[in-house]
Amino acid sequence: MEGLTSLYAYSGESPDIEQAARICDEYGVDTAIYCSVGAIDARFAESLRRLTDDRLLVLTHETPLPVTIDYGSPATLGADRIAALCGAWILWPDTAMLVADAGTCLTLDLLDAAGHFPGGDIAPGVEMRLKAMHSFTGSLPEVGVAGELPEYGTDTATAMRCGAVRGAADQIIHAWQEARRLAGARRLVLTGGDADMLLPLLQSEIDHIDCRPDLIEVGLISILKYNEYI
Repeated sequence: MEGLTSLYAYSGESPDIEQAARICDEYGVDTAIYCSVGAIDARFAESLRRLTDDRLLVLTHETPLPVTIDYGSPATLGADRIAALCGAWILWPDTAMLVADAGTCLTLDLLDAAGHFPGGDIAPGVEMRLKAMHSFTGSLPEVGVAGELPEYGTDTATAMRCGAVRGAADQIIHAWQEARRLAGARRLVLTGGDADMLLPLLQSEIDHIDCRPDLIEVGLISILKYNEYI
């Protein structure tokens, strides 16, 4: 991003202040933004605040943003969804978009051309779909995401994988069609761990796709800049 000389992004299942301290020391980090899809760890946040001489922004639903959140329950809106929306808006301002984050869950969020977020959908991600089929039935096997993906399943494993992967792709395509109809969306912004796997299944149906693995990081930096931290 313009004016930014360096960026170090760290993510993990649980906050690790010792690792954060090493990163701050090694890379000379003096400003940070902390977000969590679960509860904010107050002790970690306070330790990080001391490491950065009080130049820490904790992302919550009350944080000023470069986009407008019109969601009915903003306090329950995930920080990852907020950051992805902000990243998309900074990269493609004044553009109506569908932001698809294909991770543990598949989130499909609409952003209109005025930068307003009215809402979106949350669905199981590909791996979660496969695990659910195994866990909630008596005979379906445990199947991994990687493997053959024929047009139709030729055995139980490929049938499950096709259903999970192609089902997720079809859900994105449907959400894209609705985003175009409702808001005149001109771009699909795709991110998340399953983005590369889903991309080939989407390209025949959607003309303007931008795959951005760093979308959330870009969004977090844009929030820092918007709040005049950098």
